[in-house]
Amino acid sequence: MPRYPLLGLPEFGTIAALDHYIVRKRGRFGDFVELRAKTREQIDALMPELEVLDELIESPAAVNGKLSLDDIRVLPLLRSAAVVKGLRFPQKVRNYFESMMSRIGYQPLPAA
Repeated sequence: MPRYPLLGLPEFGTIAALDHYIVRKRGRFGDFVELRAKTREQIDALMPELEVLDELIESPAAVNGKLSLDDIRVLPLLRSAAVVKGLRFPQKVRNYFESMMSRIGYQPLPAA
């Protein structure tokens, strides 16, 4: 979330849209620069969770082996996490993420 303004997304095509996002999110989560400065510790905290997810993924085509609500919940979270430069998904998570992004016809967001 604190990286989205750095990605050149069309949602932030105007200064007003960008300012609105930053003010709204800063009020809830804190200063974006400070949040980005804590990237390494956040990655370190996330990695055990990604390792657990890696063990749970049954197929690159679906978390549970067949499409379910879990895929609707998991894929957007992975897409958001994938923007973090330096974050490396475990192999099954990476395969799932790439397979699903291809399946839905979207490219991952660039890392920032």
